[in-house]
Amino acid sequence: MRLLKLTIQNFMSIRYAEVNLANQGLVLLQGVNQDSPAFDSNGAGKSSIFEALTYVLFEKTIRGLAGKEVVNREVGKNMVLYLDLEGDDGKKYRIARYRNHREHKNNTYIYQNGVNITPKSSKDCNTFIEKLFQLDYMTFVNSILFGQGLIKTFSVATDSEKKAILEKMLNLDIYSRCQDVAKAKLKQEKSVLDEINSEVLKQKTLLEEIESNLEQLKKAEEEETKRIENELKTLNQELKETQEELEKHNSDTSEQEQQLKVLTSGKEKLEQKLEKYKEYEKYKNELEGKIYILNKEIEGANREIERLRKEYKKIKKGIGKNCPVCGQEIKENVMEESLKHIESQAIEHKSIIQKAEESIKEHQTLLEKIQQKLEKKGEIEKNLSEVQEAIFELRSFIKTKAQMEQRLKKEIQTIQKRITELKNKKGNTYKLLIEKKEQQKVEILDEISTLEEKKEKLLDRINKLEFAVEAYGNAGIKSYLLDAVTPFLNKKANEYLSKLSGNTAEIEFSTVTRLANGELRDKFEVRINNQVGGDSYKSNSTGERRRIDLAISLALQDLVMTRSNARLNILLYDEVFDGVDAVGCENVILLLQEMSKKVESIFVITHNDILKTYFDKYLVVTKKNGQTTVSQEEE
Repeated sequence: MRLLKLTIQNFMSIRYAEVNLANQGLVLLQGVNQDSPAFDSNGAGKSSIFEALTYVLFEKTIRGLAGKEVVNREVGKNMVLYLDLEGDDGKKYRIARYRNHREHKNNTYIYQNGVNITPKSSKDCNTFIEKLFQLDYMTFVNSILFGQGLIKTFSVATDSEKKAILEKMLNLDIYSRCQDVAKAKLKQEKSVLDEINSEVLKQKTLLEEIESNLEQLKKAEEEETKRIENELKTLNQELKETQEELEKHNSDTSEQEQQLKVLTSGKEKLEQKLEKYKEYEKYKNELEGKIYILNKEIEGANREIERLRKEYKKIKKGIGKNCPVCGQEIKENVMEESLKHIESQAIEHKSIIQKAEESIKEHQTLLEKIQQKLEKKGEIEKNLSEVQEAIFELRSFIKTKAQMEQRLKKEIQTIQKRITELKNKKGNTYKLLIEKKEQQKVEILDEISTLEEKKEKLLDRINKLEFAVEAYGNAGIKSYLLDAVTPFLNKKANEYLSKLSGNTAEIEFSTVTRLANGELRDKFEVRINNQVGGDSYKSNSTGERRRIDLAISLALQDLVMTRSNARLNILLYDEVFDGVDAVGCENVILLLQEMSKKVESIFVITHNDILKTYFDKYLVVTKKNGQTTVSQEEE
């Protein structure tokens, strides 16, 4: 990465300045404070150039100024910083930062080969620049920039700050990012594991519930089977007894039906006999009718004879005038004939009576015979009545038997149906429920098996992620890399320190520290072993601390230079000679001259006029009327 030019407008005390950054060699920044000659070069605004470069890169200053504080107080607006550079990809970039600008407000713009490629936000711009340079603020101020007072030196930084600086320099922050990714994934996987464990617990609870239900159902099925078997035993016994009763009943009914058949046959015979007696009665009635008629004829004939007798007497006495037979008037000469005629009539009637009596006698003889026959009818009717009554009773009995038979058959059918139902029900009452629960159990076991497989794979990933988190952590790869880099830092720092101070002091970088109890703890520290000074950094003089800080800074610069993706073409030193004696200053110059062979441009701020002769180029920073301007001079 090559920085080409820095353009400054209305930044801090600088009204306008252009500073070429490429191929400048060893450059001295001199200050002229015309507003306060008593301060000589101090307060002229030399450090503002370094602040401007820092601000354009990281949007922050070494002094901690922010917002409107970086804008020139006299102008109060339109702050502009341009940094032109050439990337490692060979492309030209410009970073433009504005503050309180009339047109561009407080925006930042990034151009690539003249094309605006500015990300959507200032934060994204800063991220883009950091990735482009492969440097962050902490790495920059501890390797590229060596400052005075305002910059916290590596020596007095805390353990976490030292590690953060080295991590940035070594690009170990990628391991922190990897750890963050691993932690995020680990958290996600553990969340998934919790969900799986929760689901497994849920499924196992459900499985226990189903197994409990299955046990209850199977127990209920066994009890139901026993109950059914007992009921079947009872029903089979009832069926057997009912069938035996029906069989006996059928046998009794068969005998009764046979009796009914015999009685019915006897009844038919008796009825047939009574039919014959009906003919006798009819004949008897006819005979009685005939006898009655004959008796009537006899009565009529007797009355007629009586009448003829009376007429005969009348005629004979001459009392009548007319003949009772012919109706003619009876005369003397014909009276005899009339009497004869009456006698003749009487004889005829007597004959009729005689014949009638004879017929009656015959009919009486027949009637007596018939009556003799009819005398047996009562016995037959009695027998028939008894037979009919027996038939009625037998039929009632048979009907009752038939009803009983139907009842028994129905009862048998009911028992058989119940037996069939129980046989079908036996072992099937809870069968569907048991099968359903068994299926659910299989499904849950499959689900648990699937979850356990997922869990096993997940645990494997979690173990790997936990290993990754530990590996990417301070005690992991970074610790090994820091352990690996400390020999390099020790070597380089002591090489530089020996050139600055001779061999009287030694710097030792260590990744562990020993506690009072002898226990070793992971802590990065810088130890100072000074044969003629203090045994700690703070116990050394200002000049000694300055040389120690410079040696460490140079060692850190070398460490940064070992990274091809973070190599810059400039170094910045602010009051590097402050507190250093003449010999020390000469040694520093020699080191800087040696460094200039490896770095295109080295900018040095100092107010020590003795050192001017060692520089070929000068940047004169002049403050007049509250405004700072920059001009370049050469020896």
